[in-house]
Amino acid sequence: LKQTSPLSWTSLDLKDAIIPVAVSAFDLQTLQGKLLQRGSMARAARASATFPFLFQPCGWIDATTGENFMFVDGGLSDTS
Repeated sequence: LKQTSPLSWTSLDLKDAIIPVAVSAFDLQTLQGKLLQRGSMARAARASATFPFLFQPCGWIDATTGENFMFVDGGLSDTS
């Protein structure tokens, strides 16, 4: 049997998902919420699950614009 390596979480991209995926995160630099729709699934999940004061913010560089973000839990931008 030929052994194959398992698919790595870090290689999965949000834009390649079979079902469209958007992950919410809150940028500490602009104090605004953002929907992540492309980029690493693992990094987006980490950014969205980062609770302020418990975990370090997750750095993110937008591949299209080159903008830098510092994301934490997207629930901070929920105003309802």
